[in-house]
Amino acid sequence: MLDIRREIQAGLLDAELDKAALLLKNKQLRAAGVVAGIALEKHLEQVCERRQLKVSWKTIADLNELLKKYEVIDFPGYRHISLLSDLQLLCLKNNKRNPKLRKSQI
Repeated sequence: MLDIRREIQAGLLDAELDKAALLLKNKQLRAAGVVAGIALEKHLEQVCERRQLKVSWKTIADLNELLKKYEVIDFPGYRHISLLSDLQLLCLKNNKRNPKLRKSQI
């Protein structure tokens, strides 16, 4: 039962990432960043749930801190997730300037 649940959750997260990739391909950078961030947040929630770690507020940053505190992730992983969290927040802001993608990021 647990394996089936994990398979379904993994499939749903993959579908979300596929949507983000399609948005990115269509140059919808802000929307792609938001959707990818939501998928990351869901994944981190699942990791915390499996390890029975409780957090009151579930942002990517909160989940990342909790996983670092309990040594589920190492420091480089923590920094990478922090970067992804910052990128999602930039995409969520309603700025006049849209995010830009450099060729090196493709």
